[in-house]
Amino acid sequence: MSENVSVAAIPERVSAQDSFLPQVVRVAWLSVGLGIAFEILLLVLAALSGTAGESGKPALADLAQKISWSFLVCVGLAFGTAARKLRETVMGGLGFFVAPLAFIAAKAIHKGLGQALGTIAPGAPFTFPLLIAGIKALEYGVLGALLGYASQRNKSLAFHAGAGIAIGLTFGVLLIWAGVRSQPLPVGAIDLASRGINEILFPLGCSLVIYASEVFGRRMQGA
Repeated sequence: MSENVSVAAIPERVSAQDSFLPQVVRVAWLSVGLGIAFEILLLVLAALSGTAGESGKPALADLAQKISWSFLVCVGLAFGTAARKLRETVMGGLGFFVAPLAFIAAKAIHKGLGQALGTIAPGAPFTFPLLIAGIKALEYGVLGALLGYASQRNKSLAFHAGAGIAIGLTFGVLLIWAGVRSQPLPVGAIDLASRGINEILFPLGCSLVIYASEVFGRRMQGA
């Protein structure tokens, strides 16, 4: 009797693993696209405002930062979808711990590439705003918990979009304030608009990446 139970459980475990790994791969590719889309949006904003620089080097470093941040955060949350139980807790915990680490990694990549391209002075210090990292930990902890709840119950596109917008608006304002507070010089309107796009819209983008990947996975399994 025990042999039948264990043998019957094997296909379920294999199926779960088979569905989880493609899910992470889909989120990885979609998150890269999300980072590129955000950088294009910011470049369009800079071009329309007349603040775009002549060289593409700063944009390249910014693009690397956007892609690395998007990739690490969204993929980190996607790993929580492997949890069969307490998915909200698992994804919330992953969001809480992954977001600050992704923030540090993205800043380090931006600084290193900027120095390699000559857009950042070699001796420039690596600044780490602890307040911003703490807010991001709380932000993506809450977002991860909401996405875990939505994932386990097959919630709609509207739920995912609403969760992303609500989190972006709630924490984005705090992040913009903390970012402006940490700057030694006054921040212009264009810089504020760029921060708004990054901080308010990105949680929405990450929510849609998780949703799109799960919907595609369900359709593939049903095909």
